[in-house]
Amino acid sequence: KWLADQLGLPAEERFIGSLLPCMSPKEEAEVLEIAEAFRHVLTEIPHHLVIQADPERIPSLTLALENRRCRERVHLLPPVDHTWQFYRALDCGILKPKLKKGLPVTGIPRELVKAMFCSCPVISTPAGGITDLVIDNRTGLLYPPGDLDRLAGRIASTLIRDAGTKERTHAARETVKNRHTIDAMGRNVIRIYRLHQVKLDKQRLPASFHHA
Repeated sequence: KWLADQLGLPAEERFIGSLLPCMSPKEEAEVLEIAEAFRHVLTEIPHHLVIQADPERIPSLTLALENRRCRERVHLLPPVDHTWQFYRALDCGILKPKLKKGLPVTGIPRELVKAMFCSCPVISTPAGGITDLVIDNRTGLLYPPGDLDRLAGRIASTLIRDAGTKERTHAARETVKNRHTIDAMGRNVIRIYRLHQVKLDKQRLPASFHHA
């Protein structure tokens, strides 16, 4: 309901979205690829696609979407402050990793971690550290970069054809809770510290003790 209110739509409308906002001209092609895949499944799903974008990017994106004949069900929003509410409002979140010098930025995007913690089913390309978190068909779905047919199929599978969506979403949330929350990372730091301390203690023991 929160996202529907933001867009001035009836409360019963359903949404999918791009997890990363479009903030530069180079990123327009990335979100338009998502929009094109969405267009392929328009007749199969009732959902709207929501894309966050820098206000300066919205006019050019609007024109591009009109040319693709999917503007009515694609909505452009300035980057939202309430990201947790945004992710919880989505039935599916799609991630196109940011590029730097033409290559995916390494590491795990925090937007992906947040979405998975919010029980938002995720679809992504296997770039950078993403595959450490998104295990295909276990914690999310992956598709090859640029493969619009595969992305469209993954969207349809998540929303209407795949009974495993709930299982993947639950597994994704548990993975994040166990490995990527502040508490989990704190426990890992303590564990590593204790292992290191045990190693140091052993090194300090007299040689005669080791041979006893």
